[in-house]
Amino acid sequence: MTKKEAKELTLEVWRYLAEHPEISGKKQLPREIHCKIERLKVGCPLCELYWYKGRLGCSGCPLIDCDDGSDYDNWIGANNREDRSRYAQNIVDKVEAWEVNG
Repeated sequence: MTKKEAKELTLEVWRYLAEHPEISGKKQLPREIHCKIERLKVGCPLCELYWYKGRLGCSGCPLIDCDDGSDYDNWIGANNREDRSRYAQNIVDKVEAWEVNG
C-alpha cells in the first residue's frame, strides 16, 4: 500500500465515522468500507505502513500515536455521539493535513 492509498482509505473510514457517530467500532462500518480494512494491521491503513515492532506511535504516522490520550483512544472510549464525531473529525483533520511524499 502506498502512502497516497493509505491516506485515501484512512480518510474514507474516518470521514464516515465522523458523519456517523452512532458507530462505536470499525466492525460496524458498512461492509463495502470494512472489507477494505479488515485484513490490515488493527484495521488501519496507517498502521499497515508505520507499525513498528507491534507498538503504536510509529515514526512517520500523521496521527503520531494511538496510545492513551490520543484522538483514536478517545474515540474508542467515547460514550456519546458528540465526542465520537469530534474525535473522528480530529483524525480526519490530521490526515488531511498530512502531505504525502511518494
